[in-house]
Amino acid sequence: MTGAVMFGHVDGGFEMEFLVSLAEAGRRERIVERVREQLTGNPRTHTLYYSWRSLNASAWMWMLQEDDPEINAIVYAKGPRGVLRDEIRRGLPFGKACGPLHVVDKVRDDPEVRPEEVRFADPAALEAALRAVTTMKAANKVALRVGREDWGTVVRADRNQPLPGYARWALAMRPNCPDWARAGFDTVPGFTKRMRRAGIFDSPLDLLLHGRWGRAALMVLHDGAVEFPSRPEARDPLRQMVREQLGGNLNSWAWTAYLLPMWKGTVPELLERARRESTGR
Repeated sequence: MTGAVMFGHVDGGFEMEFLVSLAEAGRRERIVERVREQLTGNPRTHTLYYSWRSLNASAWMWMLQEDDPEINAIVYAKGPRGVLRDEIRRGLPFGKACGPLHVVDKVRDDPEVRPEEVRFADPAALEAALRAVTTMKAANKVALRVGREDWGTVVRADRNQPLPGYARWALAMRPNCPDWARAGFDTVPGFTKRMRRAGIFDSPLDLLLHGRWGRAALMVLHDGAVEFPSRPEARDPLRQMVREQLGGNLNSWAWTAYLLPMWKGTVPELLERARRESTGR
């Protein structure tokens, strides 16, 4: 693979390029030829009905934890609404940085975010709003306004008297919900499964192993090399999967390209299915 775009114009092409980049170098040229043949000769097109970002809400926080002003600007423009944008605009660090971060001009000068509109006046007002919700839509609107200074208030309120179920789910599914706070909401069966459906993952490796819509997971992991480079823990396991399941078997690669656009399972399930289809075992 030379680095040029090989088949990115075809549905699923960029994700296939990423997988091919993990194959053994001496095999890539033949793999590229076979995959291109498959994609051109029998393309399967399918639109992802959800933004790939919405399928991995945790990616926004992995990006912010880089404490890179340019990456923060991407999250500001395309990421979750609400108080999180105000925190970016204030230059607050999300990772290991000790002091305020530089804020790029287009974020600092944006008049859209008004702190008084995205934050509650005091903890009592926040708790009252959470206890008043009766729908998931209403709960999500309140959760958008919960910032880093508020999670202690939220957890104490829930311990004193459990918050409504809608409020607890909405809070747990916020990308900026700290792990210690989310753990307190894990009191019902299927909690982890529902979190993963909402795009909440413990790590990029957790996303690789358990993220449904494997194509979306591959998009996130591919972009993660640039957008959250300090979290590379999924790359070596994925490389090992690619080489063990697909290796130099050109038919396995062709099956991967065929299945990928509409694949709703995980990446490991995709690679295993492609291997089985090509080998009959």
